[in-house]
Amino acid sequence: MDRRRSLAWLVISASGWGAGLAAGILLALGSTGWLTLALLAWLALSSLAHIVLFQRRFWLTALGVLVSAALVVGSLAGYWALGRPLDLLQRGEAARAAGADAEAVELSTAALGQRPLWSEALLRRAQAYAHQGNLDRAIVDLDQVLRLEPGHVLAWLKRGNAWADKGNADRAIWDYSQAILAQPTYADAWNNRGIIYDDQGDYDRAIIDYSQAIRLNPTDSDLYNNRAVAYRGKKDYQQALADYTEAIRLKPGNAATYNNRGDTYTLLGDYDHALADFNRAIELRPNYALAYYNRGVAHKQRGDRDRAISDFKKVVELNSDAYWSQQASAELDQLGGQ
Repeated sequence: MDRRRSLAWLVISASGWGAGLAAGILLALGSTGWLTLALLAWLALSSLAHIVLFQRRFWLTALGVLVSAALVVGSLAGYWALGRPLDLLQRGEAARAAGADAEAVELSTAALGQRPLWSEALLRRAQAYAHQGNLDRAIVDLDQVLRLEPGHVLAWLKRGNAWADKGNADRAIWDYSQAILAQPTYADAWNNRGIIYDDQGDYDRAIIDYSQAIRLNPTDSDLYNNRAVAYRGKKDYQQALADYTEAIRLKPGNAATYNNRGDTYTLLGDYDHALADFNRAIELRPNYALAYYNRGVAHKQRGDRDRAISDFKKVVELNSDAYWSQQASAELDQLGGQ
C-alpha cells in the first residue's frame, strides 16, 4: 500500500475510532444529544470509507469495520448499563424540581430497575417520597442507602428530617448526630438537631448546636433567627434581639424576622421599636396575619384600643391561619370590637 493510502487509512481510522470512543463516553454519561449523534455518524462514515477506499485490501477493510462495530456495540452497552440509568435519574430530578413527585418516583424506580442498589437513585427517590408525604417509603429507601454507604451524610440528614416530620424526635436526633459524627463541619445537621432540641424546650442544647452551625456558616441569616428563637424561649431577650438584628442585617427582606424581633420588643415593653418592626414586616408581606395580630397586641398593651381593633379585624378578614383568626376574634370580644 502506497504512502498516501497508508496515511489516509490512519487518518480515517483514528478520526472514526476517536469519534466512536468519545460517543461511548458520552453515552455512558447519559448524554444522547446532537454531539453524541454526530460522533456516531462520523464513526459510521469512517466505516463506509474503509469499505469504499480499501476494498482491495480486505484485511484493512475488515479491521476498520470490526473495530468500528466493536465501538458501537461498546457504546450502546455502556449507555444501557450506565448512561440510561443516569439519564433516567436526571429526568427524575428535573421532575422533582418541577413538583412532579410521582413522575420523579417513577423515573428513579426505572433507574433502579436497570442499576439496582444505586445509592444516588435510592436517595433521589426517597426525597421524592418525602415531598409526597410518603415518609415511611422514604425511610425504607434511606435505610438502604445507609446499609450501602454508612457514611452517607446526606442520607443521615434526610432520614433525620423524615423522622422529625413523623414526630419521632429521638430517632431524628440520633440521625442528625450520626451525620455530625460523619462530617463535623456539616452545618445543616447541627442546625436541624438544634431545631429538635428547641422544640423540646431544651434551649441550652439548641443554642449550642445553633452556635456551632453559625461558626460553620456565619452568613446564614436563618441560623441567627433560629438561635434567637431559642434565646427568647430562655427569656434571654437581649441575646434574642442581638441575633434577630444580625439576621436582619444579613437578610433585610425577611418579614418573619422583623415580626419575631417585634414580638421580643413587645415582651420587653418597648412598643415603639415593636411597632416599627411589625410595620416593616407588613410592608414586606402585606397579608402577613401574624404580624397584624402581634401589632394589635402591641397597640392593645400600649392602650391604643382603636388601632388594636383594626389590626385584629384585619387578621380575621385575612383568615389565612385558623389559629390566629380565632385568637384575634377572642381579642375583639374582649375589646368589644366585633
